Amino acid sequence: MNGKSVSLTKRMYHKVPSPVRSFFYPVKSAYDKVRMNTWFITGDERTTRSPLSILYSGSEINKNYFSGLAFNDSYSELCIGKRCIWNLQRIAGAKKYDSALMVIEGQEVIRRLPNVRQSFYIPLWITGEVDCSVDIKEYLKKETLRSDVRKIGRNGLQYELTRDEALFDDFYYSMYDPYIKKAHGGAAVVEKYELMKDEFKNCELLLIKKEGESIAGILLHFKENEARLGHLGIKNADLSYVRDGAI
Repeated sequence: MNGKSVSLTKRMYHKVPSPVRSFFYPVKSAYDKVRMNTWFITGDERTTRSPLSILYSGSEINKNYFSGLAFNDSYSELCIGKRCIWNLQRIAGAKKYDSALMVIEGQEVIRRLPNVRQSFYIPLWITGEVDCSVDIKEYLKKETLRSDVRKIGRNGLQYELTRDEALFDDFYYSMYDPYIKKAHGGAAVVEKYELMKDEFKNCELLLIKKEGESIAGILLHFKENEARLGHLGIKNADLSYVRDGAI
């Protein structure tokens, strides 16, 4: 499908009455999942410094992150627009976009398509669980944890749990936002203030303090019998606090 036909399809879709449009929405939604922004990226591979070319299809943020892993400090990229995933193999094989690797970001259903069955799968996010019913003394038998505890004591770190909205605002703007942007650069996924503020209704804010000043924080999300750690921040993105043991 070329650019003109796509543009015409969009105009027709928006002119259709809402009740009729809602009938076709699932089809449009499914189509959007298999048609994504695509980049041709070239540079030197990070370890060997050998020339490397990659065709990446997905979101810009994840593309930035993957490029940082794959390439040396400098690389070039060309956005070739939205492409359907069943066309990517043909594009990657073309002389203009000859690629050593093709990366497709998408839903589980994409793995069932014929032209991607020979690929290997890497999960975008990985979660883990900790059994909190175990006696803390069992955890403290591990040297890495004992080392962290000694560092916390040596630097005089303390903590505070709060639901104070004013402290949340300070956490978001002076800890979370600057730290995530500094730590991840162009690959940073920064949650909007309004969304996180809404989440805060079911959270507690754990603040780490040094000499009475809050230097780091993290939100504790509660759901049923589970607690989840998320949205970490360091005051002014100052990495010296990380060395002090704030994280």
